[in-house]
Amino acid sequence: VGGLLLLRYRPRRPLLVGCAAAAFSAPGILLLALEAPVGLIALAYLLSGIGIELLAVLWDVALQENVPQEALSRVYSYDMLGSFVLVPVGLLAAGPIAHAIGRDATLFGSVAVLLVVVAGMLSIRDVWRLERRATT
Repeated sequence: VGGLLLLRYRPRRPLLVGCAAAAFSAPGILLLALEAPVGLIALAYLLSGIGIELLAVLWDVALQENVPQEALSRVYSYDMLGSFVLVPVGLLAAGPIAHAIGRDATLFGSVAVLLVVVAGMLSIRDVWRLERRATT
């Protein structure tokens, strides 16, 4: 759904919109901790998926428009390496953390970490100032 939205919506500031959309994952995690009804959780995770896709596509747009062609593959390699290395680390840490502090505290903590990271990304001047390049 997020990808389909971007067929028409072309934000002037792709990193700003993409990084802000990362926060769309918070409601789903929060609703899991609150043991909300399944339908509401599913709707929240639809929003999460939209946010993740917005971030992914707009990140790629920013890279393709701002990284010189001759360096783009190397930048993508480092980007993907960092992303894929950290996913298993997070998954490995989640179980022991939940065991130590409890499921709900882990979920609430995850929401807090997510929002702090999003705020951190949005506090970077280049994130909110980078504009789309004119297309011909």
